[in-house]
Amino acid sequence: MEECGGYNELTAAQVAPIFERVTGVREAGFSETVTGWWVRPKAHGTFQILHFLRNQRGVDYRFRWGIALPWVPRLSRGKLRWHRTLKAAEFDLWDQAHDYLIRTDTPWQEADVYFPDRSLGPTCFEQDLTACWNRIDRAINTWWDDGSDPAGVLRRADEQVQRSWEGARHAPDPALVSAFALARMGRLPEAITRLEGASYSAESSPMLRAGLEEVARTSSVSKT
Repeated sequence: MEECGGYNELTAAQVAPIFERVTGVREAGFSETVTGWWVRPKAHGTFQILHFLRNQRGVDYRFRWGIALPWVPRLSRGKLRWHRTLKAAEFDLWDQAHDYLIRTDTPWQEADVYFPDRSLGPTCFEQDLTACWNRIDRAINTWWDDGSDPAGVLRRADEQVQRSWEGARHAPDPALVSAFALARMGRLPEAITRLEGASYSAESSPMLRAGLEEVARTSSVSKT
């Protein structure tokens, strides 16, 4: 591996082609809808999302990955909003190396591999990113495969509900995603119970319950 030289911080425009070359993200069927935000359509209106973002308080980049689900709504201006297009896709359930792959007892030298450094020029950044991608690629694809249907989404969301978080909890609340996965599976009473344990404002409760009922009703129709 080539030795890294002195300080030579890369711009976002310099990082982008290196990222695309190392990950092969376009060849894998992803489209960039916003800088660093890559979306790929999958079956039944689901989207897989890969987010490559810069640490605003440092010189490293990091990965987040997750899925957008057509049956999990957002609340916007007092109404439920369903994001069902590629451009509207946003995380409903997601993860990152800090929460999913790095344990509290992981040595910092090993954890550091997940955060490629953009401060030492293009060659060293590509080396860092390649080492990171080689370690994380399979884990991300396994995560996506596990969440490819409502039952898988439920398992993944429930795992996050039970997780001991090092940092801030994910948004939306995984318990909310779990509730909608249950509704999608036609298990409305369980979904309503699960919704009661999720984090949201009290005034949102009637709208979210109506959303659960709509998802459950749509699910039952699709099975007939």
